[in-house]
Amino acid sequence: MAEGAMPGVPKMAHLAKSREHAAEMVGVSPRYVSDAKQVKKEAPEAFEGLRAGTVTMPQACILSTKAPDVPKA
Repeated sequence: MAEGAMPGVPKMAHLAKSREHAAEMVGVSPRYVSDAKQVKKEAPEAFEGLRAGTVTMPQACILSTKAPDVPKA
């Protein structure tokens, strides 16, 4: 069994509980926790904006799904 895994609880169920617990701790929806994780991975600069309060979650999600700019030749 993986370290930190709960016996008898499927991994996805454990992750859902962790997400719900984290959301409750900071007063947001569980979806925002998942979205923040994605933004942090795909657009670190947008995640820093979230932390600073200068970017909203919907804005950060849009920034994290945008295709990277292609350098001009």
